[in-house]
Amino acid sequence: SMFIHADPIHVLFNVWCLSLAGRYVEQLFDAKKMLLLFILSGVVGGLVSLGFKMYVLNDYIAASLGASGAVCGMIGATMIAARKLGPDGRDVFRDMVRWAIMLTVFGFIAPGIDNAGHAGGFLVGAGLAYVVPMGPTKSVGRRKLLSAVALLALAGVLGTFGYAGYQIHDEPLSVTPDARAK
Repeated sequence: SMFIHADPIHVLFNVWCLSLAGRYVEQLFDAKKMLLLFILSGVVGGLVSLGFKMYVLNDYIAASLGASGAVCGMIGATMIAARKLGPDGRDVFRDMVRWAIMLTVFGFIAPGIDNAGHAGGFLVGAGLAYVVPMGPTKSVGRRKLLSAVALLALAGVLGTFGYAGYQIHDEPLSVTPDARAK
């Protein structure tokens, strides 16, 4: 769900946020760690959203989409990394706090925004940034392992697209008629 968006504005907003927060995560950690943080934040954000809708709202039809949970993971990771930098990270930390507040407020004002997915992604990104060492991985063995894990995660994403495409190849693109039939 993190790679499907409602409309072009949704895509552009997520790309804009990702270009800001993602750039910091890539600089402060590295590109492979950023990819893993992004994917894990997005997946967990989607699962938190699903759980919230099913078990709190008793909504078994609504689905979430978009990369907002993953983007919020980047914001959370950047905030933790900026704190680790101390005074040098103060401005970056403040920028990310502004983004987090803006996304939360926007989530309560605009219909269809998923604050549960945002919160889940944010907490995963922040939690991982707390335990993942900043900077590039120094050991050759660990760099190879990180590369393998990043490639495996990317293969998982691509495999999911392939599986989903296979599953829906003869299905309608909307479940609304099925939901109304009950």
